[in-house]
Amino acid sequence: MTTPYAPKRSLGQHFLAHSETARWIAGHGAINNQDTVIEIGPGTGILTEVLADTGARIFAIEKDVRLFPHLNKKFKNRKNVTIIEGDATRFPWETLIQKTHPAVLMGNLPYNVSTRILFELLFWTPLFRKWVFLFQKEVASRIYAKANDASYGALSVFVQSMTRPEGLGVLSPGDFKPPPKVYSELVGFSMKAVASPPIRDANFVKVVRTAFAHRRKMLRNNLKSLFPEHPSLLEHVLAESGIEGTRRAQSLSVEDFLRLTRIIKRAKG
Repeated sequence: MTTPYAPKRSLGQHFLAHSETARWIAGHGAINNQDTVIEIGPGTGILTEVLADTGARIFAIEKDVRLFPHLNKKFKNRKNVTIIEGDATRFPWETLIQKTHPAVLMGNLPYNVSTRILFELLFWTPLFRKWVFLFQKEVASRIYAKANDASYGALSVFVQSMTRPEGLGVLSPGDFKPPPKVYSELVGFSMKAVASPPIRDANFVKVVRTAFAHRRKMLRNNLKSLFPEHPSLLEHVLAESGIEGTRRAQSLSVEDFLRLTRIIKRAKG
């Protein structure tokens, strides 16, 4: 079944073109009929159909209301599929998921808001068992990059503080309609067991963003803005953390940033 609605460039839409690709993506979810699966941006429903075949409970969240007639018609006889109008950048995930039964979250994320969606999802990792998403390859590289890699930055730190991302394979422009100008990469995320998501700590977010504000500057020069009235305190913090001020943010591991944040919070009282 096709849809008469062309993808919207303003929404960053590039629909999956082949059912074989959808089956490959779904396979990385390791889904069974006891799962709850949420799909972001079903588009024409190619991946949704493959997910529905697993017998899992499927919630497909679509922002583009033009697609609703097509999606509702396609899945009208699928009792395990629910199409929901919603915006993944500000969706109330807790309304669909039981904490005692974490969900699988999948999707071909819109290019123009993929990192925004990912950042917002970090606040809700305890609700999920696994994520499987398509990104532009350049964005995917930033997500799973390690310290000292050229692509390593604030996004890498935020994501890896809560999840274990892994590149699963690259798709060519021809796997989408319309073909984008870039390659895409599938990334899988397993959740880390933490008492509280670090991303909910405003201090952690501020420390990481400040450290990467000027990538070529030494850590000492970037972080001094956090101690406008007590610059000597920064040297004490760095010494206690065992991190030399001459290093650059790109050389610090996720664990370094978490430790540095704890010491800064304690130093500031």
